This record gives sequence, C-alpha cells and structure tokens, in this order.
Amino acid sequence: MPEAYFNGGSINGFTANTAPIFLPNAVGGYMPAKAATYDKKGFGSNADKPNAIVTALSKGYVVASVGARGRTLEKDGKYTGKAPAAIIDLKSAVRYLHFNDQRMAGDANKIISNGTSAGGALSALLGASGDHRDYAEYFKQVEAAEASDAIFAVSAYCPITNLENADTAYKWEFNGLNQFSRIDMSRLSAAGYNDRSQPKPRIEGELTADQIKTSHELKAAFPAYINSLNLKDEKGNSLTLDKEGNGSFKEYVKQVIVRAADTARKNGTDLSDKSWLTLSKDGVADMDWNGYIHSEKRMKSPPAFDAFDLSSGENNLFGSETVNNQHFTPCIRIWAKENPITSTFIMGL
Repeated sequence: MPEAYFNGGSINGFTANTAPIFLPNAVGGYMPAKAATYDKKGFGSNADKPNAIVTALSKGYVVASVGARGRTLEKDGKYTGKAPAAIIDLKSAVRYLHFNDQRMAGDANKIISNGTSAGGALSALLGASGDHRDYAEYFKQVEAAEASDAIFAVSAYCPITNLENADTAYKWEFNGLNQFSRIDMSRLSAAGYNDRSQPKPRIEGELTADQIKTSHELKAAFPAYINSLNLKDEKGNSLTLDKEGNGSFKEYVKQVIVRAADTARKNGTDLSDKSWLTLSKDGVADMDWNGYIHSEKRMKSPPAFDAFDLSSGENNLFGSETVNNQHFTPCIRIWAKENPITSTFIMGL
C-alpha cells in the first residue's frame, strides 16, 4: 500500500478506500508461482527498470499479489497443480478481496489483474469468467470465501489463449520458418523459470521433415477456422483467409503490427535496423510479412502446444491427478488414427 495512505493522504485523487487494486501474478509456463514482490526488476527489455508493482504503487494503486499452484506440483503420488488449479487459486484470491473489502485498503470493485504469457492467459480468464458457475465445485473443494470473483479490468501481455486452435494459428504464421530456439525447460526449476529478469537456457535446432509436413497440414487448417468466426473490422468489412492463408485477415494483422511499430517509433525506438519495415518521413508506412516472420527464430516446433510426444507445457498442464501429461485438442484424434495412442493420454474432449 502506498505510504501516503497510512497518513490519510491521497495519490492521483485516490485514497486508501477508493484506490484500485492491482493484482499481478508471477505465473510463467503454468509453473507454480510465488506472490510477486516489489524488489524484482522489470521483464525483458525493461529489466533495468522498476517492476509493475513499484509503478502501480507510485500511481496510487493498492497491490495484492498471490501465489498459485502449477502443473509440476506433486504430493503423495498425486498431481495437485493441473488445470484448473491456477485459475481457482487466483479466483479464490479475488473472492477474498471482495469478502474483506470493508476491512482492507483498496476498492475490490476495481481489481485489475496483470500477467504475462501463461500469467496473461490466467488474467484474461479472470476477466472473462467472473462469477461463472462452472467453478462452483472447485471453490467448495478449496473452501474459498463466499463472494464474487469478478474483476474490473485486465492487463494481459502475450496471453496464451484459444489453445484449442493455437497449433493451427502458430503454423499459419510461422510455416516456412524452420529454425527454432526454445527454452530448455529441463534445466529450469519453477523459480528459475518465473524469474523473468534472467536469461533462460535455450535449445537451438531445425525442424525435421516430419515436423515440416505437420506444419504444412496445420497451416492449411487455419483458414477454415478463421472464416467460421465471421470476423469484421471496425468498419464492418469481413476478415477472411483464402486456402493459401492470405486475405483481409492477414492484411488486418499486418496493419496492427505497422501501427504498433509506428507507436514505438514515436516513443523514441530506433527502427532503422528493421529491414522488413518500410519507413517514410511520416513514420512506418508498411511491412514485409515474410521478412518480419524470418527476423527471429521460432520458439516452438510443431505441434507447438498439443505435442505428439506429450512434451509441451500445455500437455503437462492438462494432465490429471494421476496422469502427468495428456492431449487436449480434437485434432490429435485425427493424428491418432495413424499413430495409435491409449485413451489414458487424451483428456475428455
């Protein structure tokens, strides 16, 4: 809590009773996470700057950070952190804040959840599923407070969402990019993974012929999914893809990237080394899609999320109390026709 509130003061018009509550989580890779602390530095390019907790306090927010169970937790031969454990823990924290709103600083009607990657996914889920009845039985199991678990807003960075279709989306974007550079999870503990101020050990390599074939197949499945959504832009124009993966949806995504790059330019970022951007005297005018995609190595090999060999973090996340890793997407059943796998490793779909 900001120091001023202990003395009856205010910051940015907020008081101890009216201040929004910033709810950051430190979840990464769906691993177990401790509560975030103010003494950590920022993430990635902001590693030399104060972290979000310090920034929130300086703006007058009350900060409430909690830990959460993760996919690797195990006790007495049973896995205790598989989905939906992490979201239940965060929702239970929100319920606690609502239940004690009159006893604690901050306004529980203005809770803002923050997270990155898997933590961003959990923040997005917090925002989208407030007070949903699907979680009722889980709240009974953990004896959560009888209160609302709705939040006011979400601040989610690169959230991992729509896992049912993420494999096809990933291959639509990165098909043709065959070099990968992924984090070596075998050399990291949960604490090491979640310490975002430190570089992570990596594995470098190239896709195999079978992986490239899989990439082509997954890319080809994405347009039908996008077209089924009947998406439209701000002007009501349809956003679609042809069978090659090109179309108005792709052009829309390109313009989102162009606008983001131009915002970075206006904020002082030097973009002169980004050969895939077209720069004009007025700012960022256009981008080369393939140049952008090939400017970095891919982070995941296909399938990126529901791995055939059950090796992904998501396979581990969707395990059960007794099965450590499981498949979780419908497309895996198609693959299983040629590569038989026991139903033990396919969660209920």
